[in-house]
Amino acid sequence: MTVASVESRAPAATSARVLEGRGLAAEIRAGVRRQVAAFKRRYGSNPTLAAVMVGRELASSVYVQQIVRTSEAVGVPSRVIELPRNPCATPARSPAPDS
Repeated sequence: MTVASVESRAPAATSARVLEGRGLAAEIRAGVRRQVAAFKRRYGSNPTLAAVMVGRELASSVYVQQIVRTSEAVGVPSRVIELPRNPCATPARSPAPDS
């Protein structure tokens, strides 16, 4: 593909808009804090975030830790449940009923 053909396919006039991410994120967090407070008043308990991690991938760990920090910043306690990558292959069994 030539430069001329790429330019001819581009829109004649484009407009760009810069988004202020920090301000928008602060507004969203404030709204979530209000919703969490309303939840606590209505139900008498805190909502809680539980993240389940299977294995130990660095990228996943970083992602989950960021989610934990953000949830706690808006008043939602959290906990991380870590499971091994290759859990036991034996299925869990229910106890035999009493005969």
